[in-house]
Amino acid sequence: MKHIFLSLTFLLFSAISPSAYAQLADGNYTFSNADNILQFTITDSGFSIENALLTNKSSGRSEKQTGGEFMNQGGMEWYQFQTEFCNYNFDVPKKMLKLDRFGCKDKKDKNTTIKLKQN
Repeated sequence: MKHIFLSLTFLLFSAISPSAYAQLADGNYTFSNADNILQFTITDSGFSIENALLTNKSSGRSEKQTGGEFMNQGGMEWYQFQTEFCNYNFDVPKKMLKLDRFGCKDKKDKNTTIKLKQN
């Protein structure tokens, strides 16, 4: 009986181990649409987002990442990062990335979702 309990405990911990997360593989990523380009680097086995740069093609405004991370809470997984202007987050993308913008310092920058395709 004790052996069965230990086996079940091991299986439970294996199921919730970090390797079970669906984060992106380490590497450089670029997503864009007609108006914006988002470039970022994933490191630390998918647990860190670095060097995120969001550029608006028409205005030329670029926002550089000042902080960011991979999040897993309540079975939901996403990446989040901050720039000097706004906060952003997105779910782990397949081919399409839905970038949510919120909490901007300048109220002219509205909360919105930006849909981007992988290049």
